Amino acid sequence: MRADHPDREGRWAWRLTGAITLCVYVFMFAPIIATVVLSFNASMFGGFPLTGFSLRWYEKLLTNEPVLDAFRTSMWIALVTATVTTLLGIMAALALVRFEFRGKQAINTLVILPALVPETILGVGLLVMIKAVDQPRSMALLVLGHILLTLPYVVLIVQARMVGIKRS
Repeated sequence: MRADHPDREGRWAWRLTGAITLCVYVFMFAPIIATVVLSFNASMFGGFPLTGFSLRWYEKLLTNEPVLDAFRTSMWIALVTATVTTLLGIMAALALVRFEFRGKQAINTLVILPALVPETILGVGLLVMIKAVDQPRSMALLVLGHILLTLPYVVLIVQARMVGIKRS
């Protein structure tokens, strides 16, 4: 029987893989979809069946000044962090790929090191250090912390791309 259909096991393996993948997607996205659908419910409390269509919750969100201030602050930090990290990461990767100098491997390791430490531990460590040097919390320190978190990824990606480019 197996000699007649040698790929039967392969088909079942692919079907099983597809079914498991579908279950994982449903498990991941069903709560998100339910939240979005329930956000349009006119009722004060979420639940099915929906009692009506309303944009009231979105209106409340867009008129909530503390939420909008937090959003603006997050966008400003993201913009500054992305700009500075991109510039520093490109320059660091260029230096580490194109030039030979003493301590190159040590610098490369130090640049990549924050990516190896869990973000929570790195954040708590930064807070403890800032408190130890009696530095007041500021937006600049927050941006520096984000740069420290994101710089290794920019350096790694740019280094990987630059290795394949010919020097000329």
